[in-house]
Amino acid sequence: MRGEIFGKRPEIRDAYVDITAVVIGDVLVEDDVGIYPNTTIRADDDRIVLKRGAMILDNCVVEAPRGHPVVIGERAIISHGAIVHGARVERHSVVGTGAVILDGSVVGENSLIAAGAVVTPGTKIPRDSVVAGIPGKVVRSVDEKLAMNMARDYDALSRKLDEYRRVRGILSNRG
Repeated sequence: MRGEIFGKRPEIRDAYVDITAVVIGDVLVEDDVGIYPNTTIRADDDRIVLKRGAMILDNCVVEAPRGHPVVIGERAIISHGAIVHGARVERHSVVGTGAVILDGSVVGENSLIAAGAVVTPGTKIPRDSVVAGIPGKVVRSVDEKLAMNMARDYDALSRKLDEYRRVRGILSNRG
């Protein structure tokens, strides 16, 4: 479902939005974005921007509370069941399954937030960091092998989008 609320309407470019996803309010979805089944993207209080090629996987919640716009960077992956609430995830980063990124936090470029980690409000994660735990702490740097695995995972998701478009249909047409 795509919808207007409080006079705010999503703008969806050439992107895949699953028929079970909810995209509502002041949302910009750029080209090549994938929004997978049962995901909610809700921007009734502030703006959400999903940059080119961002992947928002199944059962995620992305919300922008008042004063905390959300930006998901180019080729970033928000994995299954993750929550991004009023935060920024820079390009080429991965937010693991069930992880939570809270208000005012920034996940630096090419970083990995481990499954189940909680990035507390206002936390700034440096680029190329691996974060784990509750509260989330930097535990090491992204090395070349991990960066290659993250890129490989992104490429696999990108290829899946073509098949999803074919079998599930596409919702785009600019809003």
